[in-house]
Amino acid sequence: MRRVSIGIVGLLALVLAAVALTAGCGASGGGTPASPGASPTGVVNITMWHGDLDYAAKADNVLVAQWNKANPNIHVKALYNGSNDYALQKTLTAIAGGKPPDITYLFGSWMANIVKSPKVVLLNDLMANDPSFKWNDFWPAERLAATVNGKIVGLPALVDNLAIVYNKKLFDKAGLSYPTAQWTWDDFRAAAKKLTIPAQKQFGWAYPADASEDTVWHWEAMLWDYDGDILTPDLASGPLAGITRALVIEWCREDGLTVREEPLPMSILDRAQEVFITSSTKDVMGVDAIDDRQVTAPGPVTAQVIEIFGRLSRERLDP
Repeated sequence: MRRVSIGIVGLLALVLAAVALTAGCGASGGGTPASPGASPTGVVNITMWHGDLDYAAKADNVLVAQWNKANPNIHVKALYNGSNDYALQKTLTAIAGGKPPDITYLFGSWMANIVKSPKVVLLNDLMANDPSFKWNDFWPAERLAATVNGKIVGLPALVDNLAIVYNKKLFDKAGLSYPTAQWTWDDFRAAAKKLTIPAQKQFGWAYPADASEDTVWHWEAMLWDYDGDILTPDLASGPLAGITRALVIEWCREDGLTVREEPLPMSILDRAQEVFITSSTKDVMGVDAIDDRQVTAPGPVTAQVIEIFGRLSRERLDP
């Protein structure tokens, strides 16, 4: 029986690494990758982009101030880029315009996109020539997120672990034992069902379903843990080779979603958690029923696919 994976901080030990990327160095972010901008006083000026707010932004500023105080000849200026969610697009635009930041924060899933730019500084040689830098001190999954085909593109800056958070009082009231590393998915479902009291607006389990990045991270992690994945039949299975289908696959992969093309029998629909179809007139549309079985439409992953396709369709009028 499939068990629920328990990580260091709870349910689903999924590592999601974001990367501090060296995207070329220049005076005020506008020079060549190998030449950080230096003022007439000999001070090297470095621009760092980030999308942090509130406490995270304050922490960034504190760290930058500490750095500048300890390194008077290298001055770092932290700039808010508007949002981490759009950092890749803004960075690629800045590179194309010849004025990229010296350092920027990007999600690890975007490394395959950014490494294509010749303006990006690879860190392999820098690390190899600096014995004080302990690359292997990072967890393997962190190093993997920052590496594309052996090319080290950036440094891990943030790692998230998903956790199960539960209310002990509600568990005690329902006479339930607390979650353990031995829990199976059947245990999880049984506890959630017993904790659900609709009349009191109490529900045994919840997760974000707003088509945000949290939805995808949580939902995909649970699918993978339950031997699930996002699948689409390959062309040999019978679907038409439509442009909408091709763009959905390409753009979803680009945005960090895992999409597998493989031969699929019709019986796969009997256990699919979500189903959507694509067409040139309807774009992406969720399916709410398969024969007599109801399916959530749009489910959280389908909603994310709809958002990705809609956003990139507007941004790329001629894909």
